[in-house]
Amino acid sequence: MRTIDDSASFDQAVEEIFRQLHDLALANPLQAASVTKGRVRFIGGTLRVDSGGRVEIVGTLEIDGSKTVTGAFHLAATSDWSIDGDGNIAGDVTITGNFNVSGGGKITAGNVTIEPNKITVAGGSSPATLQDGKLSFGTGGAVEADTSVGGARMVAGDAVVNVGSTASVRKGNASVVAGPLGVDINAAALRLLINAPVTLSAGLIPTVSGTGLPPNVLMITSGGAMRRTA
Repeated sequence: MRTIDDSASFDQAVEEIFRQLHDLALANPLQAASVTKGRVRFIGGTLRVDSGGRVEIVGTLEIDGSKTVTGAFHLAATSDWSIDGDGNIAGDVTITGNFNVSGGGKITAGNVTIEPNKITVAGGSSPATLQDGKLSFGTGGAVEADTSVGGARMVAGDAVVNVGSTASVRKGNASVVAGPLGVDINAAALRLLINAPVTLSAGLIPTVSGTGLPPNVLMITSGGAMRRTA
């Protein structure tokens, strides 16, 4: 503590006090300030950073309450980032790169739901589901790959249509199969309803010999196959 023992010292002390008050009134202590192991609390009011300033956090940012970002928002993460909890996005979103949904998550757009290994389209007269390469309909029909003919297979009950290296239509035990050598008709009974002239290329129908019939006669074998006599 300063000791004042005469009037001159008193005058100097008063001048020093006024000088310090003057400097304090004009000071800007927060222009370059720091808080070590402490806390700055704002009750009400606004913390505003403008005129090209920025907020830089080296550590962890925790926000408890609602968050609002107005204007452009750019997240440049140098490592993986995560968001936990439900949320809403209002507006268009552009993603450059892969978008992975894991942990049983789903993406829903109207009647379309995308989930791991499955896409479901609801609504309409027959909802559809694509799963494991098979497209199934609510009516019971399905379309899937057919590796045996290198093509596809359509199934509805006991009716099957195959397309690929051969093409066939099957219903129960009856079938019509079209292949490189011709057309095979397999059925317990054959019924043809033809209301117009039909032209058949002889080269597409397999031949059979030893029938005693003249050449190029169409016949149905006991197995239900169409053949042309040699």
